[in-house]
Amino acid sequence: MKIVFHIGLHKTATTSFQSLIFKEKNNLEKFGLYYPTYENFEGPGHHRVAHEVINNNFSLFTYSLKKAKKLLKDNSIILFSSEDFEYYLKESSLAKELVTIANKFKIYDIEWHVCTRDQFSYFESLYSELSKHNIVTNYKLMANQILKKGYYSTGNEKTKWIFIFDYHKYFELFNRTLKVKLIKYSMQEFTKDFPGKILINNICKNLEPSDKLKIDNLIYLRINKEPNSLHVNKKLSEFNVELNYVLTLFQRFFLFRIFNLNKYLAKIQFLIFVKMFASFRILKVYLIKKKIKNLFSKKFN
Repeated sequence: MKIVFHIGLHKTATTSFQSLIFKEKNNLEKFGLYYPTYENFEGPGHHRVAHEVINNNFSLFTYSLKKAKKLLKDNSIILFSSEDFEYYLKESSLAKELVTIANKFKIYDIEWHVCTRDQFSYFESLYSELSKHNIVTNYKLMANQILKKGYYSTGNEKTKWIFIFDYHKYFELFNRTLKVKLIKYSMQEFTKDFPGKILINNICKNLEPSDKLKIDNLIYLRINKEPNSLHVNKKLSEFNVELNYVLTLFQRFFLFRIFNLNKYLAKIQFLIFVKMFASFRILKVYLIKKKIKNLFSKKFN
């Protein structure tokens, strides 16, 4: 039996991949590829497992392995996928603990797969995405932390995240700690044909060619049936990104109290102010973007 961890990174078509695998999990299980679920499984990724481990709670992961051992044959593959496992690239002791637990179940064949993208492109996509998650930051502040530390750490009332940008440093740290070699894909490799095809083909390499083809056909049929499944996270406009950050800033620091929103005139005044503030932030981004891009290029390339 083998365990495969797909650990992101964030913004590398992980959600699209997870959505495809989750919807076909019953069919994939016939080929020995098991995608664990558990009570109140939100889907499509194993984010709850990742978050609980971050808080030193390993019960859900342990439960998933117990269930798998009862259901599966010895040559089966257990696939966990969550971009929130990216946290473990810095805090690699958490990944080591997962390996220790797996070994107690006599599972010793464990692989870690990661997809990367150009760091500046990753930063811009992540900056847009985090605006949806009640985070208070700005373009320059976030870029400076990444350039200084090689990662970006943040969180909200529910979740903690670490996003890795210095791939060489933290991948090597992970490899040394776990005595493994991360299996890496570029964004172009990972998304070719359909998200995660190269990963599926890699972990199922011992299957018969005819079975591999059947798995590919399952995914293609799913895509044809639900073409929107490949575009799970819609891209925000620059204005909406900054508007989200401004509204979070107001909410976090109770600045709504400045305005008496029970009055119609005050609501209009508030909306004008917020839109002006968001527009000002867009201008600041425009003025520093080229410089930040050059700094990323020097730091990471």
